[in-house]
Amino acid sequence: MKKRLVLAGSALVSMLAFSGVASAGTYATYTVQSGDTMYKIALREGVSLAALEAANPQIADYNNIWVGEQINLPISPQEQKADAILATAQSLIGVPYQWGGDSPATGFDCSGFVQYVFGQNGISLPRESHDQATVGTFVPANQLRKGDLLFFTGTYPSNWPNGVTHVAIYLGNGDMIESSSARGGVGVIVVKNFWASPYYNAHYWGARRVIQ
Repeated sequence: MKKRLVLAGSALVSMLAFSGVASAGTYATYTVQSGDTMYKIALREGVSLAALEAANPQIADYNNIWVGEQINLPISPQEQKADAILATAQSLIGVPYQWGGDSPATGFDCSGFVQYVFGQNGISLPRESHDQATVGTFVPANQLRKGDLLFFTGTYPSNWPNGVTHVAIYLGNGDMIESSSARGGVGVIVVKNFWASPYYNAHYWGARRVIQ
């Protein structure tokens, strides 16, 4: 027999796990995890409880959802914007690194890449990473969302007051995309599970959210 979850139940908050896209960019399909409630899912995903319930008329009782049940997750305008930004970023994988570069034609340095990607999606950012770290809102490491900016310090000598010398874009699931000279000038690459890297952990400064 499947186990029921009651709204006032467990305090355990599970990590999001998408299992696919339900319908033409309107909904994603989410598999209910242990400890989930409709309220917790809505809060975590930045959508209203009313919108989440309206997207799931198949649920007879919104106060009770099954572990393993699949529900429709509304895609917020912010998430749609993040998806567009990540699509632009990933289309540039393989563009070589170039100090001071800010276009596919010249190659990219880290902040030139970020500025270009966001600019292509209607968001204007400063040119350099230490200035990019002053815009938007601070995001705790355990609340990162795709499209957030990740900042690192001390990746090369500098005297910027905040110490920020590198920026990347969070892809979700611990992954990020960056333009880096660290791998023989390869440039734009995806870094899998950057939290597992002693180097990135040692230099991590924080994250900012500019998609509002």
